[in-house]
Amino acid sequence: MMASHAAVANRTVLALWSSEQDQSGTDYANSYIHQKLEVIFNYYGLKLVFHDLSTGLPKIKSESYKGIVTWFCQEGLKDSLQYGKWLSQEMNKGKKVLILGEIGFISEKPGQAQDITLVNYLLKKLGIEVSGSFFDNPLLFSVAKNKGPEFVEFERSLENEIFGFRHVVNTNPQNEVWLSILSKGQKKSSDVVIVGENGGFVQEGFVVFTHPQDNRTNWRVNPFKLVEKIFVEKDLPMPDVTTINGKRAFFSHIDGDGFMGVSEVDRQGTCGDVIFNQVIKRFPYPITASFITGEMDRPKAQELARKILAYPHVEAASHTLSHPLSWMRSPSALEIKNYLGEKSQHKGPILSYPRKNPTLDYKIETSGSINFVTQNLAPQGKKAEIILWSGSCRPPEDALKPLSEDNFLNMNGGDSRMDDLYKTYSHLSGLYRKQGPYVHVYSPNANENIYTDLWSPPYSGFKEVIKTFEKTESPLRIKPVNVYFHYYSGQFFSSVKSLQDIYTWVGKQDLIPIQAADYIRGVLGFHALQIEKKTPLDFIITGHGQLKTLRLNQKDLLPDYKESKNIIGHQVFQDKLYVFLGPENDSRLKLTTKKTDSPYLISSNGVVRTISMDKKNITYTFHSHLPLKVKFSQKGKIKDFQGPAGVSLVKVER
Repeated sequence: MMASHAAVANRTVLALWSSEQDQSGTDYANSYIHQKLEVIFNYYGLKLVFHDLSTGLPKIKSESYKGIVTWFCQEGLKDSLQYGKWLSQEMNKGKKVLILGEIGFISEKPGQAQDITLVNYLLKKLGIEVSGSFFDNPLLFSVAKNKGPEFVEFERSLENEIFGFRHVVNTNPQNEVWLSILSKGQKKSSDVVIVGENGGFVQEGFVVFTHPQDNRTNWRVNPFKLVEKIFVEKDLPMPDVTTINGKRAFFSHIDGDGFMGVSEVDRQGTCGDVIFNQVIKRFPYPITASFITGEMDRPKAQELARKILAYPHVEAASHTLSHPLSWMRSPSALEIKNYLGEKSQHKGPILSYPRKNPTLDYKIETSGSINFVTQNLAPQGKKAEIILWSGSCRPPEDALKPLSEDNFLNMNGGDSRMDDLYKTYSHLSGLYRKQGPYVHVYSPNANENIYTDLWSPPYSGFKEVIKTFEKTESPLRIKPVNVYFHYYSGQFFSSVKSLQDIYTWVGKQDLIPIQAADYIRGVLGFHALQIEKKTPLDFIITGHGQLKTLRLNQKDLLPDYKESKNIIGHQVFQDKLYVFLGPENDSRLKLTTKKTDSPYLISSNGVVRTISMDKKNITYTFHSHLPLKVKFSQKGKIKDFQGPAGVSLVKVER
């Protein structure tokens, strides 16, 4: 650990939600902030910590977070006036606040308004003033001010879709009004999107559009502009898990479902056989293969699993022992209905592979099944270390605990997609979900079950994931490429062809292939990383582990390699500076406007494992899953290096 007396930059924003409003349990993963907005905060290197207001006011120390975000779809919060007073106090302490949707303390219960004078007193710091007037006749509405589609019609036009609004006015001339609406006969327009130095307000109806038939959403307001304007420090480096050594990260993983299922492609074999022969053997990219250990009591299943794991590019993982559909020992009525049907009288855990006296033993399902894969399926020297969650992919704290104790990793859930059907950032998930002290890592992309509407025709639907890969790369690289599927994709000719088309597309891209474990550890590094700002151009970065990239908005700067530590390269991409971190856990980044004569890495499809120096040269040890391609800047000239897959040494003149 490097000594420093600089202040640690605060990357945490407090997210307030109410489980009473959502009526879907106490998991904040049900909240709109988590489902739609957290991905935007993560893009800017920020973390959210959630608090359920139905349990009372937050007790978290004020200095532990830099601001507050709320998104309520209705008024009537429990003890709303006390909440309003608390929020006002936090704003007076200098906390920036972003209010999306309803304010939260205009009424104690629907239809019961608070004293509007008191409400406006509590909102004074934000610079907004509300009245009791609400307008609900769209025929009378007109747009009085619109900052433009880049700000307030980001993914959905307002044309013929302004259905109602509360009368709100901006009272701070330093604020920016992005959108104002006028109702005929109203003397003054209503400011429904306001952004300023103390935070922002976006009224309900102008945050997202929700389709009334299928609940698909689109952003009205631009969430990137909102979060950047209110919460992002312009000169602060942002941790980024999408990129390694200048290339977009790519990895694959397989859930164990359907491993022994019958395939129409080869009726002499199983779906697992088809995936092995038509995908794993054919495309030598790193892939994480998991197995449901509860079906490994058959010799044929074990034999096939061993054949798969014997391939060097295959990483071993578990998909649990009995494939729980719900990860609750006493599932909710909604989960029982979803998994077992409306009339089910089921009691106890919902397991796909029930055993005698079935219980949901978290230790056995997670760490126990991982150890089984290592001891019974993996070749000598290869160890499983990942659980890929099954069913709901909503493990509680008690399910994550044994994995942390045994130093194992976990992933799945999130279901991100952004394709021609979901043309929106609002259906992308954040990086992870916290349960107590533990991090549940989400998969970056949804699997074929989502793209085929729960495995129904057309079974070629998974090919649409390519659109997600493309839309999450441009205009912003916000997700890595993650090919995530089940063995049952080997069931039909069309589903196998879809997979092959996806991997063919992958082979044409300029990516850096990694294993799932590398990605998971990168996300854990994102969560743990700390940045100490010594000056606007000098930063100490600690605890980043296997997170390998920092991103900055200052494209005209570059690292001072002589003064920096563990900084091995940089590249400007999408008008942003991407800085590459080396193999050490702690780094120092000093920036400069001067051109450098130091050698630095421009790009590589392999990861740097070690670095050694002598008086004349720097020697890098690269590990790559494909034949190595490296590009260095050396004394102002670009120099290319190539090598075989595996471990390669690259020597560069100092």
